[in-house]
Amino acid sequence: MQSNSDKQAKSLDAQLNELNAKLDAAQREITDITSARDRAQSEATDFGRKLEEAESALSTATKSDAANKKALAEARTSLDDESRMRAKLQGDSRNMQAELDTLRDQLEVRAPPSTTLHTHTHTHAVKMPVYLRVFSVFRRNRGSVRVGIRKSTE
Repeated sequence: MQSNSDKQAKSLDAQLNELNAKLDAAQREITDITSARDRAQSEATDFGRKLEEAESALSTATKSDAANKKALAEARTSLDDESRMRAKLQGDSRNMQAELDTLRDQLEVRAPPSTTLHTHTHTHAVKMPVYLRVFSVFRRNRGSVRVGIRKSTE
């Protein structure tokens, strides 16, 4: 009977050792899984923070892009306005110069200068530098320039 009890004790001892080994393996597995879960949570938190930073950067870039597009549109409008103003001033300048030259030619042809012709010539001679000054100020400032032109006293 003792031999039977010894066998049973050895068998139970072997089972106990086997169960202890399985328990140790299960505890190591639980520790590994817990560690992997903690790393995954840490990475998820890090990725969440990076995602928020990327979204913030995208929002900033979008706002900056919109502001740049608006500034570009305003610059184009300003440039178009400048071009139109410049063309108008150049045309006015050429017309006044041509009219001045015509009046001077007419003045040279006539012996006694007519008062009306002399007045027109004087008026255009006075206005021409004003137009040229407005044009040069406009070119220099490259923007919306408002220059008051006073009528000259004759």
